[in-house]
Amino acid sequence: MTTTPLPTSGTATSAGNATSSPAGSIPCRASKHFDDIRKKYRADREFKQTVDRYISEFERLLDEVSRDDRGQVVARTYLTSETGKVYTMLAHAAGRF
Repeated sequence: MTTTPLPTSGTATSAGNATSSPAGSIPCRASKHFDDIRKKYRADREFKQTVDRYISEFERLLDEVSRDDRGQVVARTYLTSETGKVYTMLAHAAGRF
């Protein structure tokens, strides 16, 4: 599978607060949610299976759309969509990147 780089700039929250966590990848107010998701991923087998399935399906979709001439543009559009944001949060919580 070809991995498309994730967008790295523009971590502003919906309230316009551009303050980021020390890691720089998650807005501060989302950090607690991220920690909760990561803990649940590690502790809840059914949740882990659901997250793994979501991640796999999203990555399959990215791989599929990346095959044509406009693939990188379409993949970036998917990654910056609400669904892509969910994928990014879940993949981080699962330790994928």
